[in-house]
Amino acid sequence: EEVILASGVVVTTGVLAFFVLHVRTILSVSAVLLLVSTTKFSDLTKQLGRMHVPIFMIHLMEMIYRYISVLVEEASVMMTAYRLRNPQYKYPHIKHMGTFVGHLFLRSMDRAERIYCAMKCRGYGKDVMKNTKSTESTESGDSMKDMLKIENLTVKYPDGKLAVDNFSLSVESGKKVALVGANGAGKSTLMLAIEGLLEGEGSIFVDGMVLNKENLADIRQRVGMVFQNPDDQLFMANIYDDIAFGPRNMGLDEESVRYRVKDRLKLLGISNLRDKTALKMSGGEKRMA
Repeated sequence: EEVILASGVVVTTGVLAFFVLHVRTILSVSAVLLLVSTTKFSDLTKQLGRMHVPIFMIHLMEMIYRYISVLVEEASVMMTAYRLRNPQYKYPHIKHMGTFVGHLFLRSMDRAERIYCAMKCRGYGKDVMKNTKSTESTESGDSMKDMLKIENLTVKYPDGKLAVDNFSLSVESGKKVALVGANGAGKSTLMLAIEGLLEGEGSIFVDGMVLNKENLADIRQRVGMVFQNPDDQLFMANIYDDIAFGPRNMGLDEESVRYRVKDRLKLLGISNLRDKTALKMSGGEKRMA
């Protein structure tokens, strides 16, 4: 069909619909950019909550916002390294641009994987455990006094690299143990296996419970893990929501979540960071959080 506009121009309805769609898209994006640039993101998410926007959508927005900021930080670090080695260029030369973007993509994928591991450590998702081949569900005898017991654990990566080879360990309740080794010795792999984040063969017991699908949620409430880079664990819009992420995944009501968050902030002496975003925090503050 053809439509005659007020100016006398004749257009088809398809072209008119295309034009209207693009105008609406541009106006919508402009409104969102204006809103984000003039409003604190934490205030924006609070208002969305008061408007009864589904909480999972708000959390998704927060994680996307945080991930974009981390990606920008990664690009900034890469730019600094590039300028130090190529002082004659302020920005990557066109012949280096493909390599630069490719490395940025790979680094962002690696960061996304670490953030997802941090989320699962705090109860996100429903994992299907595959890393424990033992059919036992509990321990017996003297081993019950061990807070952590590992028996003949072997972990291989998909490329065939043997990261942990027939490793066994017992840690009694109340003991403090330091795991020391060279780079690539398998320390991080072992920690990820204890959290149930990597597949392997052997048996892992935490507080008398065998690490398997049925016990995974309970074990992750007993085993905590601090990643080397704080940006891998601070993925929400502010510190309050980062601390609340775990209790919310436990199914606690908001009153209980608020009490726990307030108690942890006070215990660690970081109440002043409650509403701060990791974007505005120093490296030391991120580590404290």
